[in-house]
Amino acid sequence: MRWIIAPPSNPQDFLRVLQGAVSQSGQVIVPEGGEAVAEAITALSKKMGVPQRLRDVGVPEDGLAEAAEVAMGQAPMVVNPRSVDDPAEVVGVLKEAW
Repeated sequence: MRWIIAPPSNPQDFLRVLQGAVSQSGQVIVPEGGEAVAEAITALSKKMGVPQRLRDVGVPEDGLAEAAEVAMGQAPMVVNPRSVDDPAEVVGVLKEAW
């Protein structure tokens, strides 16, 4: 993270991302804040030239089911705040990202 916010990047971009999830009273806004954060991260990643879709980095559409199966066994799935028990749910997310 320190590398990302170091010059020549603009720390104000990251501040805008965080501000999208917090109300003026300092309370976290969900789901509105989550959507605002997602939009801010998308805008920032586009500004940075980060590929936006899985297909942009060479992931084939017919590989999404296999990727979902692999993802089910990964550590982030265990600590994900939203429980996922079915690889089909992951395929749905990957299709949206494809």
